[in-house]
Amino acid sequence: LRLLRDMSIAGNQVKVPNQEILDSGMDFVLEYLYSLLLSEERGELLLDGMSLTNFPSEVIEIKNLVHLSVCSNQISSIPEGINNLITLQRFFVSDNRIEKLPENLANVEALVIFEAEKNQLKTLPNRLGFLPDVEVL
Repeated sequence: LRLLRDMSIAGNQVKVPNQEILDSGMDFVLEYLYSLLLSEERGELLLDGMSLTNFPSEVIEIKNLVHLSVCSNQISSIPEGINNLITLQRFFVSDNRIEKLPENLANVEALVIFEAEKNQLKTLPNRLGFLPDVEVL
């Protein structure tokens, strides 16, 4: 794919990534799209160390996602739509720049492990401690 100069994905179910990802170069875009594609099949998405500053909006639309890791990026916030990931059991956001977690994170009732070490958190959502199956916070 090193000689690939242009790629058209119109008319497919693949969504165009946000501008931050597109600006990172073709190899990065292909790696990102491949990760998204595999996540549907495996229920796992690993986007660690990809220099992301924004939480990828495509992620909150992945059905049957069980494991999500976006560690070691520069993400500053998690979108309110995170509660759409109703099957999410393991969520890792360590080593980012997150200051506040969305209140509706507590609505992800399947969540068992949530790790957010090395961020800039000042408070936690009140209801986070009431998740029925959470083992690690």
